[in-house]
Amino acid sequence: MGGGIQALFRASACHGDHLIVGGQPDADPELALASLLGELESDGAEIRTVSLRLARRADAAWAQPALRWLAAHGRRPLLRSAISLPRPLAEAAWESGASVVFELAHQRPAIQRALVGPEADPAAALLLSAQHLGRLGVGVGAHLGPLVPGIHDHRAQVEPLLHHLRAADLHEVHLSVGRLTPARLAALAGAVDEGVLLAIRRAYGVAPGSTREGWRLGRLSHDALREGVRAMAREHGLRVDGCGCAAFCHLDGGGRPDYARIGAGELFADVAG
Repeated sequence: MGGGIQALFRASACHGDHLIVGGQPDADPELALASLLGELESDGAEIRTVSLRLARRADAAWAQPALRWLAAHGRRPLLRSAISLPRPLAEAAWESGASVVFELAHQRPAIQRALVGPEADPAAALLLSAQHLGRLGVGVGAHLGPLVPGIHDHRAQVEPLLHHLRAADLHEVHLSVGRLTPARLAALAGAVDEGVLLAIRRAYGVAPGSTREGWRLGRLSHDALREGVRAMAREHGLRVDGCGCAAFCHLDGGGRPDYARIGAGELFADVAG
């Protein structure tokens, strides 16, 4: 990914739109957010919730000022993290009323890294961080995924993680079925045995020697995988999409100014000042 903060995904939430942003560390994350939100809201959209995706430890450097900027400008901030939070960022999350959502895909560190990212922390470390945040009073959830057939359609591969979630007093989850990319497939080749890898390739229809940029499951396979994991999650006392969307709105810590539509001139002046 190139430098700066970039929009990764946008969807509807319970209140307005939910934008997920990420990127390499930015020297001026407040200015980057002002520019990005000003552009996206210029058509009348209301982006009330913004998730900052932390894929690597270096992301904590830009996330902390970005978190405070979002809260100060009436946006509900979330941290969606593949890393355990350093103490200053955890405290900033509490101070700004942010929620934290950890990306969890598997209890084995090699599979966790293959699916979530090469710099992702093991699930055990993320769950320890979740417990610490819970004691601070921060709302914490889990983004379970990317879910992949050949792995997450087997109880023995899913239930240990669900058990650890419950043991860590983490009950709120969202499920996400994954897209398969060449990079993810290569990473999985070093983390699972040949039989599992073959099952994954077959499920996504990956032909030998394919040069495609990625593969998605068909709708029936997608829904069957998601519903299978949803049923297991419920068996373990976990709540899926408790607010009705993927933004964990029911964990909102509040305590920020009311939402106001972004005016580019106003916010650029505020950032510059």
